[in-house]
Amino acid sequence: MGRAPQLRGEGAESIVLDVSLRGAGDWSERPLVVRMLRTEDPSQLHRESAIQGALTEVGFPVPRPVTWGPGQPGVLPPFLVMERVPGRGLFSLLPAVILAGIVLQVLSVGALGLVIGLGWYAVAVRALLRLHALPVVAIERGLTSRGFDPSELRIEAWLERLTDQTKRLGLRQFESGLAWLRVNTPSGKGEVVCHGDYWAGNLIVSLRGVTSVIDWPNVAIPPREFDLGWNRVQDAGGLPVAYRLPEPWRGWLRRLLHGVVWATLLPHRWLYRVFGSLDHQTLDYYTAFHCLRILIWSYEHVGPTDTATPWSQGSVRAIVAARFARISGVEIEVRD
Repeated sequence: MGRAPQLRGEGAESIVLDVSLRGAGDWSERPLVVRMLRTEDPSQLHRESAIQGALTEVGFPVPRPVTWGPGQPGVLPPFLVMERVPGRGLFSLLPAVILAGIVLQVLSVGALGLVIGLGWYAVAVRALLRLHALPVVAIERGLTSRGFDPSELRIEAWLERLTDQTKRLGLRQFESGLAWLRVNTPSGKGEVVCHGDYWAGNLIVSLRGVTSVIDWPNVAIPPREFDLGWNRVQDAGGLPVAYRLPEPWRGWLRRLLHGVVWATLLPHRWLYRVFGSLDHQTLDYYTAFHCLRILIWSYEHVGPTDTATPWSQGSVRAIVAARFARISGVEIEVRD
């Protein structure tokens, strides 16, 4: 018998538990984590398990999936068991990087602080470039061998799922936006494996470098601008912990730090452009795509059991809707 499961993290869609098992198979002596969905959507975990298994086969650092299950409605939620990787989140190191920069500035060696700061970004950019350079054919073969259809990761399938979501939730105000996305979809040239929610909080690092990229429910196979477009939308949500504060502190802090968060995302795109090319028109399209995606998602995650998301705030929705309108020319009504 192992020790009782320990809560490792939680969000709007899932909780993650540390587990330790003994005498339950070849993998039972290894440290494990279990991701359990709050929603009854086992297909999401099939997708995560398949992509993580396929990425493991080509040597990309992800948690190795052990098993997954659809659960039982009302009894056990859908779950994914994975190996636990060593290290800590890259985002958690940001305060130390900022403090080091301040100290080095005081010591009149601010240039060294700038190098350290750019190094923090370089870790994330290097891992993203490595992901985008993976052979798509090999990944598709790995997905197929695990019973998952790779076409489900194409942008056309994404748009179909978003359309189904809007119908199920009664969000008719998004129909014009979805129509714009369908008409203006870029060609499929230059498709790569994209994470879909790539930020420093989803990178686990140690002294050996990046030990794992985690959280794969939004994986896709579109052009590389898909990931960089999401980078242009992320600042609207503010700091990951700010929305947990009560009002009025939450609103004040979000407004105060919104510009700071926006500025911290710029070096990521700048460094990516240094080492990898981006098409401006395609980048705008996928920025608009993520604006609409996150707006639809925000209406699905509301209520007393879904407080762990900042995207459902009216002020955040307004920012995201305005960005979509600037790119597409399509105005979208958002409501609390």
